Amino acid sequence: MKKSIFSIILAFMLLFGTSFLVCAEDDCITYYVSPDGNDQNQGTKDSPLATLKGAKEKIKSDGVLKKKKIDVVFSEGYYRFDDTVQFNAKDSGSKEFPITYKAQDGAKVYFEGGMTLNPKDAKEVTDLEILSRLPKNAKDKIKVIDLKKYGIMSIPDQIRQDPYITNQYSPMRFYIDDKEVVPARYPNGKEWLQTGKIINPGTYHDAGRQSFDGIGGTFQYKDDHVENWKTYDDVWLYGQFAVAWAPNSTPIKSVDKKNKTITALYNAAYQYSVNANYYYFNVLEELDTKGEYYADKKTCMLYFYDSGITDKSFLYLTYSEKPFINFEYTKYVRFENIIFQGTRGTALTSSKCRGLSLLGCTIRFIGVQATDFNGGYEYIVDNCLIYETGCGGVYVTSGDENLLLASGTRITNNHIYNFSQWKQTYSSAVSAKGVYELVANNEFHGGNHMAVATQTGTIVEYNDIYDFLNATDDAGVIYNYCDGMAVDINIRYNLIRSSAPNGVLAGTGCWGVYNDGFTSNTRIYGNIFYDLPGGIHVNGGQNNNIYNNLFVNCATDIWAHAFISHGANDFWGRLDRVGYNKGIWRQRYPLLTDFRDNDATKMFKNNIVTNNISSNVYRSQKGAANDERYPNVYENNVTVSPDIFKNLDNLDFTMGDKNPLSDFIETDTDKIGRNKRTAEEIERGLPEYFKTVEAE
Repeated sequence: MKKSIFSIILAFMLLFGTSFLVCAEDDCITYYVSPDGNDQNQGTKDSPLATLKGAKEKIKSDGVLKKKKIDVVFSEGYYRFDDTVQFNAKDSGSKEFPITYKAQDGAKVYFEGGMTLNPKDAKEVTDLEILSRLPKNAKDKIKVIDLKKYGIMSIPDQIRQDPYITNQYSPMRFYIDDKEVVPARYPNGKEWLQTGKIINPGTYHDAGRQSFDGIGGTFQYKDDHVENWKTYDDVWLYGQFAVAWAPNSTPIKSVDKKNKTITALYNAAYQYSVNANYYYFNVLEELDTKGEYYADKKTCMLYFYDSGITDKSFLYLTYSEKPFINFEYTKYVRFENIIFQGTRGTALTSSKCRGLSLLGCTIRFIGVQATDFNGGYEYIVDNCLIYETGCGGVYVTSGDENLLLASGTRITNNHIYNFSQWKQTYSSAVSAKGVYELVANNEFHGGNHMAVATQTGTIVEYNDIYDFLNATDDAGVIYNYCDGMAVDINIRYNLIRSSAPNGVLAGTGCWGVYNDGFTSNTRIYGNIFYDLPGGIHVNGGQNNNIYNNLFVNCATDIWAHAFISHGANDFWGRLDRVGYNKGIWRQRYPLLTDFRDNDATKMFKNNIVTNNISSNVYRSQKGAANDERYPNVYENNVTVSPDIFKNLDNLDFTMGDKNPLSDFIETDTDKIGRNKRTAEEIERGLPEYFKTVEAE
């Protein structure tokens, strides 16, 4: 008998190799990957594979998919990605037997798209021509690294920014010790110049009229500093040329010193206007302060202001322009504790997948977005650290909007910050644009514009959100605009605080929650708005319920009014396409059919603003919701002294027996933020239809 068993085992090993190393669970198989491995190996500890692609191909060839749980364990080190690894349906696990690609316990595993530079390669500048162009007060502070030593034979171009252009990748980005170093600019820091007289505003374009190849504008400059530079080749402008929420960048086409005018190569959204904010960047002559660099495209030399780097400093360049992984029709694949870094594109992309999970991963130094997940169900992003991305964090569109099938998507317990470093507006920490997606217990901060974009039935709850709206106006931390699909949104129990410059009265302004352009049928309750220009802005729309919110140290608590500058047809457009007035849509949301009106002035109705508490608010326009011209309700809202709160300095908003409203339920702030509730607690608080996901 012993001989027989041994023979069977030996035959099994000869047939399949020794890659079948069983996990702690009997129904689990483990493969191993190491930077020192080889994709011709068997995938054992002693004979590891070398790449992610090699691992997934080995799993398929071994024929074990959907038969056992599979763990692919990566040893510590760097795994280079010069091309995107493609996953398809044949690389899928199942709900019972998922595939998990993960870092070995305690190991730092890097999926690498960029390059780490050795600080010892930073040298003094000796090129006489370069020295002649550097500012006198900075010559001895500038160091240079020859990028050709790292195999970089060309510097990626700067890339046009425009609110209506979707960028597939960003320019090269440079970091020192986790902080971005930007192309040398004038003026420095966060200062702006202002455009002078407009000679030619350039070709107009906006969301509907996208003439990106139009004529660039010409304007007079007020600051003569631009005349000091040797060349204008590849010198760029970045500006809020019409409105702050639609900035653009463009190369300089020409400078006329006699008439003191600049002509831009590209046209700007809404055209160029007088007294608009702008600055110059990518100017060697302005390399004069810490946090700046200049990359010479002719020589592939990287010049940067040395703020005191040492041999232990971390110098890093993004370089690849491709995603690490693209998933198509893939099911039940997970990545755990992997560090994705360095691509100028989006880190992870997908189409029509199910059960893709990112657990405990770090995604950093990314040119565009951390994720772009499109179509499918059950995306999970949990306990991830995402920072220093160019155009946003977690972007996901899942579920079925026609049949109102819940996505099963959960974005929870993540720390996302500094995620709009290149494209500063409409780059959100989370864009949840599917059906019944959950954004809960996250920490978001360091955003130049918005934090969260929502869609049908999104629940945004128990998030700690701060330091937003730093480079814009007419915007919201949580924002929607003119889309009837943004219905049944629940924004609840969030702490939204310390964003945008406070102390000014808000007009269109900056807001904690902004229901723009007729946004309707939302519930905003149990939130704490603290130290903001504005709390909630309702710009038209109907059937919005705003209750049980706390506004402290806000210039304006609530501003609700009709939206009369824009027709309502755009709002109803997408709803018409899904057939909202019949079937499951009419059954679940009858108010959409019953209260449709294309007249913008009549859309502002049936909003209820009640049971809210304000303190230290400069101006309140809640009463606009009760304008006698419109059928809305405003009642039982009170203003109180800040003395009733236990300790505002420590964000303790407890009122206890000083609560002025018997029906006001204080939000449990101990549940706000990362890892403050269990997965079971989170699921218990969701409506039943939120949990109903289409069967496989």
